[in-house]
Amino acid sequence: MVTRGRGRAAWVAVTLAVVAGVAGCTGATDAPVPPVPTGSLRDGSVTAAPTATTEPTPVPSLTPVDTLRCAREVQRPGPGPLPGSVLQDAVPAVRWGGGLSGAVETVPGPDAGRCAPGLPAVRCADRPPWLYPPTTDLFTASGATRALRGQVMGQVRRTTSAGATVLDLQSATWASLTLAPADAARAATYLRSTVERCADGSPQTLGGRRVDVGIAPSQYRQGPATVVVLTGPAAVGWLVLDGTTALSTSELARLVAAAAPRLVPTR
Repeated sequence: MVTRGRGRAAWVAVTLAVVAGVAGCTGATDAPVPPVPTGSLRDGSVTAAPTATTEPTPVPSLTPVDTLRCAREVQRPGPGPLPGSVLQDAVPAVRWGGGLSGAVETVPGPDAGRCAPGLPAVRCADRPPWLYPPTTDLFTASGATRALRGQVMGQVRRTTSAGATVLDLQSATWASLTLAPADAARAATYLRSTVERCADGSPQTLGGRRVDVGIAPSQYRQGPATVVVLTGPAAVGWLVLDGTTALSTSELARLVAAAAPRLVPTR
């Protein structure tokens, strides 16, 4: 019995020695280091770092600003708020026609709430109104809820020069933006500064309306075109009046008097 007990004790000792040896070998080998988490505990964005056998989790890309649908333009069949008949009554010497392809309406696009562009840069070397508003940037940055723009063409008379018939044209390019009162005041300041900078504009009373008037190179003749900035409590707009023959002061005043209430009401 003593011999059997000693044998069992020896067997147990050998077994423990083997286990200890295995444990010792495992401890001597470099154990794999668990991946270091990335992210922040504060915002709950902790994720496991990729290992050699784990592909990184793709991060969803943000929608580029230039792909956002900030505004939407719709071609309207009619002439909008400024038909040729209104201008005809104001300046009967010109045979005013209809708008070119109708008025264009701009409304907020499906992504308008995610768009916050700055006001567009002014380029005085371009044709008035220099930034071609209402562009998407101006429409969205100004906070406008609706915009309309168009152009009405007219013919004064046909003249003969060097045996060729010359068509004497007049044009009235117009635009109107509807805004909240606070946004209208900010947009008015922006447009006034633009006409002052690019067309030496100044405040004037024209057609019974307080407006800002500037002059710019004509696209029809060697002379100036007239740029008129219109402002109101809930809207802003402008007129660019041009032609092969300049309108007289009285014609210009009557035209502004007829167009201004339709584009930018004062109440």
